[in-house]
Amino acid sequence: MAKLSSRINKIHTSPIRRVAALLDDARERSDIISFGGGAPGLPPSHKFLEELSRFLNENPLRSCGYTGTRGIPQLREAVAEDVKRHGKVAFDPNTEIIVTTGATESIYSSLMSLIDSDDEVIITDPTYLGYPEAIELAQGRGQGGSQFMSGTATNRMAKNSRTSSRRKPKL
Repeated sequence: MAKLSSRINKIHTSPIRRVAALLDDARERSDIISFGGGAPGLPPSHKFLEELSRFLNENPLRSCGYTGTRGIPQLREAVAEDVKRHGKVAFDPNTEIIVTTGATESIYSSLMSLIDSDDEVIITDPTYLGYPEAIELAQGRGQGGSQFMSGTATNRMAKNSRTSSRRKPKL
């Protein structure tokens, strides 16, 4: 059996994943509506289901294949239009938008692309609980963060804050 990299030891179950597991267990209960990440308690609209069914029927091979690594062009264009309409910010869907399978993938991909070994990254408070381990996996050093975080990455982050080199943070 292949030996796993030492980085795998830096990955621990985040509090968010523990909550997601509880929500999975609770899905059988009809009296709970979850607004947790990735676990909506409301069914998709009929219009969405009809459009999905139409697409699957009209494009059976295309609907089961891989997309480009940046995501489906029409979806990127729709995202760009939505951000422009609601956020008043313009992005080029061909060069500035990438569709991922979720926030965690997006965060890891972004941090792995931006952080070099030993770069300092400021973590806001409150924060997303997945940031410390993602920063550590990218070999960065998180600074700041929430008093409510716990775990190996957060403990190392607190130690790094006390021994910081006073360099300008990268992110």
